[in-house]
Amino acid sequence: MIYFILSFIAGALLPLAFAPVGCSGLAILSPLMLLFLLENISAKQAFWRGFLYGLGFFGFGAYWIFISIDTYGNTNFIISGIITAGFISILALFPAVMGYIYKSAPQASPLRFACLWVLLEWIRSWFLTGFPWLLLGQSQTDSPLHGYAPVIGVYGVSFLAVLSAVLLFNMIKNNYKILNIILFVVIWSGGFGLSVVQWTHPSSKLFPITLIQGNIPLMTKWDPQQAYKSLKTYEALSQPHLDSKIIIWPETAITFLLPDAVPFLEHFDKFLEQKKVAIVTGIPIPEHDNFYNGAIVLGDGNGHYFKRHLVPFGEYVPFENLLRGLIGFFNLPMSNFVAGPQVQHLMGIQGMNIAPFICYEIAYSHLLRTDLPQANILVTMSNDSWFDQSEALAQHRQIAQLSAQMTQRYMLVATNSGETVVIDPFGKVLAQAPVNQPAFITADIQAMSGTTPWITFGNWPILILMVIGLFFSRKKS
Repeated sequence: MIYFILSFIAGALLPLAFAPVGCSGLAILSPLMLLFLLENISAKQAFWRGFLYGLGFFGFGAYWIFISIDTYGNTNFIISGIITAGFISILALFPAVMGYIYKSAPQASPLRFACLWVLLEWIRSWFLTGFPWLLLGQSQTDSPLHGYAPVIGVYGVSFLAVLSAVLLFNMIKNNYKILNIILFVVIWSGGFGLSVVQWTHPSSKLFPITLIQGNIPLMTKWDPQQAYKSLKTYEALSQPHLDSKIIIWPETAITFLLPDAVPFLEHFDKFLEQKKVAIVTGIPIPEHDNFYNGAIVLGDGNGHYFKRHLVPFGEYVPFENLLRGLIGFFNLPMSNFVAGPQVQHLMGIQGMNIAPFICYEIAYSHLLRTDLPQANILVTMSNDSWFDQSEALAQHRQIAQLSAQMTQRYMLVATNSGETVVIDPFGKVLAQAPVNQPAFITADIQAMSGTTPWITFGNWPILILMVIGLFFSRKKS
């Protein structure tokens, strides 16, 4: 029983490696603890210790799912708890399976543990539509390992974090063999050196941009009587910043359907064009009997965007004929969106290509890479009000930081209530709005051109290496 408790505690420590706490060293310590807990036990025991580890990890790292279901999903407290517990239990199966497979090979080295960790993170990113949240690499945005992000991406950084735990494990087990020490030093000093390498270059002069945070209450956001008031809120917050070249409003800042919004936006659109200002805003768009969670450019720019990766139950209901109407959570407003095509034209603003993303799409690195290297600036529009002031907001911001680091482009994150941030190509937050209040932030940014090794090659090189590593790690280290 004591080992089950220790497994849970080891997993519960891992969320502290991520924002908002950001103790990145725990991303090495927690897997190291799990390695020791998996010593000298059967595959079946490893499964259960891995499962308890997963319950601790995701129970404390993703508990905020409960808030969206219970507070905003009009669902009974008990049912909300059951759904959340089921979700966390499914996620906990990933470290459980990892433990089982790791111990199923009696002669497997700890290197096998690191390879399995990364491959199962990748599977989790697409299995059942995917949950690429709390990937170990995302916790390293402020550690030397972030220097590897533009080279080998999030999964590569995850591997180096777990590999660091493996090397420490080997040092302790084998009385600090010199090879393990050298590899550990090389990995961390290499990350520090790469963190100052500039793979991309500016393709414009500095220019001002503004992000608007309306803080529209989620409970009334979709009330038809609130739609015009919300639009006027965003217009009023934007008026003092028409000296900016680009202004960003968040996801579904406009809750009118696009055709219904035209009478309200037509005059404003022409006014913005005269001022040489572009506003990028989220808005629901109907087209050919489908509804899209979309975005458009008003004023001095062009283009539109249909969200490509939808949130299950929040934006569409799987098995709709069976589930729609059973509980409030299966009947949320605007939960009948359709996914847009995977490849879309970029938005154009004054000669620059803008790649828009909505909500947690930036966590899907393959989507991020789809628009590169053509995109000069990355924009994320979101509405994290679903999760109140939980860790989800900071975790989302950290994912945006890593996305900026992998692509070495400015990332502009506009949200309804927080965290609204401007992030530079090295992942540094240049400006941040206060949470849960109407606000704006301004910053000077540049269009960026060029490519990073990760943009060129994607995730496949590191994933192939992980598969090869499984076969070459059968001998004890």
